Amino acid sequence: SGVREVAIPDQVETIQRYAFCSCKDLKCVIFGKRSRLTRIELCAFGGSGLESFTAPAPLRVVSQSAFYACKKLRWARLNRGLEALGTEERPEAADEVYFGVFEASALEKVRLPSTLKKVEYRAFFECKSLEGLTFPDGLEKIGMMCFSKSGLKKIAIPSGVTEIPLNAFYECG
Repeated sequence: SGVREVAIPDQVETIQRYAFCSCKDLKCVIFGKRSRLTRIELCAFGGSGLESFTAPAPLRVVSQSAFYACKKLRWARLNRGLEALGTEERPEAADEVYFGVFEASALEKVRLPSTLKKVEYRAFFECKSLEGLTFPDGLEKIGMMCFSKSGLKKIAIPSGVTEIPLNAFYECG
């Protein structure tokens, strides 16, 4: 698709699986002030040309692979109310693979909301330009391989995190 910009109508509640996947020319997504978007599903923007993303206020669910391999995505601002980045959903077919929400993207900066409780499996895997991140105090869970092979240089883990799983920060330089 040659689409460069898309305005999501306020009444849209879900951006379904693969909706804008591999839209290489897509640079901008615009949400109205009265957006009712609550869910972005699997690989909805994966491999697209998005350069930045600002989540609308009602967004509650961002599924695995939502922004996977967005090679131009430099920053993301996630809204207050979002409790989990990624989901615990599992592939339906044996040959299906799920990636992290922002895995292999070009993220340099992410604003995480104070309401965030979980950062799931591989969320920032191979985000090599992501050097720093501020976790909200209420964070409880960091998923397996969440920041592996990322560019992180300094982090502070909140006291509410009860477990740091296998390979959470593997090969972070």
